[in-house]
Amino acid sequence: MKYPEFLFLLTLIILQRIIEKKLSKGKAKILPLKFYRDKTFILMLLAWASTFGIATLEYLNDPKNIILFFIGIVIFIIGSIFRILSISQLKEIFSPLIEPSENNKLIVRGIYRFTRHPAYIGSLLISLGIIFILRGYNALLPYFLLYVPALIYRIRKEEETLINKFGESYIEYMRNVKRFFIF
Repeated sequence: MKYPEFLFLLTLIILQRIIEKKLSKGKAKILPLKFYRDKTFILMLLAWASTFGIATLEYLNDPKNIILFFIGIVIFIIGSIFRILSISQLKEIFSPLIEPSENNKLIVRGIYRFTRHPAYIGSLLISLGIIFILRGYNALLPYFLLYVPALIYRIRKEEETLINKFGESYIEYMRNVKRFFIF
């Protein structure tokens, strides 16, 4: 096999998505019409595609440096743990959309005691892990210039929505729990 690491990465991504879908009771599926109306989703999708398109092309041109491959695996697994923990704690209220449903409640226990956005931390780490697995050094530029800002923009929009829904409860939660552990 010419590209075993690439196949291994695809297997990891598929397993992670299967676990997410099971834990979210099927809500982790794509809902085309709603997703494509969400500007933050489109922005993140374009940033993700450019970042990983570059990483994949780099990997296919020079699949070397096994140490970075293993570092990427560790980063990917840590990111997956964050996403899986966050989705398992949200259970049926998990949604890939920013619009909370009527029966949503504010979750402040478990991993949410330490960070307001563990699923997004997981996404950042999974994406960074993929870059390392593919050894796509040039993909770090669009990762930091496009993907990270797109994710931060989405987080800000989500926080606005949560303040509107939960009011002072969410503002108090924001005062007590950092967005990403340290900031």
